Amino acid sequence: MQALQAHFHSPILHFFRPANPAWALPVQLAPLLRLRALARGETAPDHAGALAQHPSFRALADAVEQYLGDVDEHFLPAGLRPSLRQEPQDETERAYARLLCYMRYPGEP
Repeated sequence: MQALQAHFHSPILHFFRPANPAWALPVQLAPLLRLRALARGETAPDHAGALAQHPSFRALADAVEQYLGDVDEHFLPAGLRPSLRQEPQDETERAYARLLCYMRYPGEP
């Protein structure tokens, strides 16, 4: 029943739900978020630098952040708190964790 209610609450999120969860947009955002953390020096400070300043990377990172923020604000139920082993570092990663939880995709940011 809860899954059916969630579907009717935000049908646009489920419209493009592929048969293979690995192909889903929310799941595919994980590598972009890891690259974003790498470029910012959050996971490997030695590799940060030029990539973080590249215009194409900046545009992609901004688009991902905007998408996750909009989905979190307009489509996800308020108060959704996924159980995570480690708290995400920033609001974009927290929004991503809530999206995965809501869509019932496995994984963590």
